[in-house]
Amino acid sequence: MSSTTNIVKYIVNRGKYLLYFSLYLNFLFSTEYLILTNNNLSEAASKISNIYSNSSTEYYLETEIIIVDTLNVEISDFINSKIENNENLKYLLIIGDENNFPILTKSVNCNEISDEFPTDDLYSSLGENHPPRLSTGRIPASNLNEALNFIEKLENYITNPTSGYWKNRVLLVSDDEIKNNSSIQNEIQHTVYSDSIFQKLSSNTFIETLYGPMYDTEYFGSERRLPALTEDIIENLNKGASLINYIGHGDVEKWSAEHLIEKNRDIDLIDIPNNKLPIWIAGTCYFGRYDNVDSMSEALLFDTNGAISIVGATRAISTIVNKKFLDSFYNNLENHIQGNSNDEILRLGDLFLSAKNDLYNEHPTHYHYTSSCDGGYLYDILGDPALPLPFGIKNPNIINTPQEFNVLETYIFESSLSSQNYSYVQLSDQDKTIDYSFEENDSTYLYTFNYTPSLFYESQFAQESCYTFPLDLITNDYVNLKYYSENYNDNYILSLDSIPINHNEDLIYDQTGPKISFQINDIELTDNLIIDYNQNINVVITDSSGINTTNNIGHATRYWFKNLEYSNTLLASDYSIIESCDGISIPINLPSELDNNNKLYVESWDNLNNRSIDSLHINLVSSNNGQIIFNVLNFPNPFKEKTFFTYQIKNIPSNYVKTTINIYTQAGELITSLYDERVDNFIAIEWDGKDSNSNNLPNGTYLYTLNSKLNNKIYTKNGVLSIIR
Repeated sequence: MSSTTNIVKYIVNRGKYLLYFSLYLNFLFSTEYLILTNNNLSEAASKISNIYSNSSTEYYLETEIIIVDTLNVEISDFINSKIENNENLKYLLIIGDENNFPILTKSVNCNEISDEFPTDDLYSSLGENHPPRLSTGRIPASNLNEALNFIEKLENYITNPTSGYWKNRVLLVSDDEIKNNSSIQNEIQHTVYSDSIFQKLSSNTFIETLYGPMYDTEYFGSERRLPALTEDIIENLNKGASLINYIGHGDVEKWSAEHLIEKNRDIDLIDIPNNKLPIWIAGTCYFGRYDNVDSMSEALLFDTNGAISIVGATRAISTIVNKKFLDSFYNNLENHIQGNSNDEILRLGDLFLSAKNDLYNEHPTHYHYTSSCDGGYLYDILGDPALPLPFGIKNPNIINTPQEFNVLETYIFESSLSSQNYSYVQLSDQDKTIDYSFEENDSTYLYTFNYTPSLFYESQFAQESCYTFPLDLITNDYVNLKYYSENYNDNYILSLDSIPINHNEDLIYDQTGPKISFQINDIELTDNLIIDYNQNINVVITDSSGINTTNNIGHATRYWFKNLEYSNTLLASDYSIIESCDGISIPINLPSELDNNNKLYVESWDNLNNRSIDSLHINLVSSNNGQIIFNVLNFPNPFKEKTFFTYQIKNIPSNYVKTTINIYTQAGELITSLYDERVDNFIAIEWDGKDSNSNNLPNGTYLYTLNSKLNNKIYTKNGVLSIIR
């Protein structure tokens, strides 16, 4: 670099025009991110470059776009020349599928089947048997619209990130132990390897364990399925996660012989909100394939709510290579989260390239096997290799935590950061393990797996949150606490295990259960109200000792509907702690199969284990029929001295309800008008049977029209009344 410096100094002395040229040369030698595509997809390349062009952001990169149509040399030669002349170059992105951008291939013989597989590693390697020198990814778009749709998703993810602990949330999925003509001892390794990832990450991430052997098998004819696991995978994906990892069997369209995730069945069910998109990583065969197929990975990548990137193998791959690659990947990720990395920002390609290099350095021959189902070349990135990873960094100073907790005492959780826009706290049982055993060849095998502990409290907040430890925890010796906080662009996490719980012997026991109220828009409901099918009911449960949220057997908060067979036992994620810290708030969506005359039941326990049960009788109507007011009548009818005009509104109004009642003779002559306005959903207006001059009306039959003005709309009902004095 010293010779280059001297040349630049010479050029500067030659004049200002040569200075501009020197700056241009310096730009070329400072490129960090190289983007290659063809003319047809050049607009997509420009948009990627623009994402990283803001030098004031932490994710800034100096980018360079190369349109390969204009190159007069081989693409690999051009790239390697760039590498040799620029020590800053780290990332390589290819835009285009195999029909838009050439692929380099290697030969492989797997299970006696010869094949050619694509590997973009060869574009930047020192030779066919060496790992790449650049973190390489590909957006396998078949056309410009496909590329632009993905880049729009990518831009939202990077430049407008959604706050939340999902950034440190990881889903671990493993295949079960069943496969034809295979040893269970071999197949159980899928879960063993997944469990090793759990042990690496559990201290500083929020992990959901979704292990095949822990789920019941159902048979559909001769086909085995794990429908409960599939449901749990989709449900957890739709909550948002930074990463989902799978280890097991698979192909281009599905995970496992049990179809845990299937392209044609499940893509439309994956609907991840607010761009909380995961990186999909699969230690399985064919998941990363994009050439000459319409794969599940491509469908996820180009789906708006599917994946932000894919890491997988383009062909069949062995379990041992999966393990070595993933071990390195997650070791480096954990090292970064622990704060032991010098990188201010961690990108997907950093972990990817490190894993490839580690695999090569440990077993060079394993990396480039061409005669078996092995080889680090098989792994690729579908997506952006420069993608900034959302994980927060361990910080022991983000929360002031007591050294111990006391049963039935209330604790305030608040961030110690000077400012934050999002915090999340989670309290759980101590780490859980489950024993799994099976018999094979007259031998019994026993494995112990870790799994996600039961939560008894979680809360997201901006300033502070509170929790009262229930009497049920008197049987616990310790609890675990995880705390996540965001401060502008910085994300932090703290995990504290085995915090002691003291058992207060001076407890005051009451015998009164919690108060249960039903609300819509903060207005308490009473029986027999008209409620829209699309209306959400909020249940507020309060008690001076707080509400038991441990879900211990017999003490769970739950709700159900009359004549419906299911009962919903609430998890920590189903409710929120109200500001007073003495209760919880539960939003309840009315099920579509609910009939129009039903009862909602709610059962709950306070922290001293006093029980309450309450119910709400509801009448349901559909908003599709346009009806707003119901049960218009006057009572008594006939009447002697006075009557009450009454009606009901199906929704709690947001504005005043204005009512006008016009009373007429049978000939249509107006006798008098009554006026009323109020905020209510049940209207009752008194009339004394007199005309507008305060004279008693004679006996007879009269007509009336009721006009109700609600939210700038007028609703009209007609009726008949009689006076008998």
